[in-house]
Amino acid sequence: MQEGRRTDVVDRIHLSAPLRVRAGNLHIESITHHSVSERTNRRRLQQSGLSARRSLLGLSLTHNNRRLRRQWCDERRMWLAEWNENVFTDESRICLQHHDDWI
Repeated sequence: MQEGRRTDVVDRIHLSAPLRVRAGNLHIESITHHSVSERTNRRRLQQSGLSARRSLLGLSLTHNNRRLRRQWCDERRMWLAEWNENVFTDESRICLQHHDDWI
């Protein structure tokens, strides 16, 4: 594959952040014929006013929100056992032995 065509393909594909960094490293390496570390790339981007951000894995909860979430879970912990004790019916009668003429 030609070098220009390869970088065009890499530019068009939506890559995750780590793959994008590696693709950028390959592009720089192909032009300069020197390998460049990920840290050097990040430092140069920061010097230019750009920075890479990692996606948020979860919400940061305050102590009070954690307590309230735990309380909510504790209150509902036995729901499955409680609902398993209930019998749901559509009030249909099923007779396996004979027909009782009841609808």
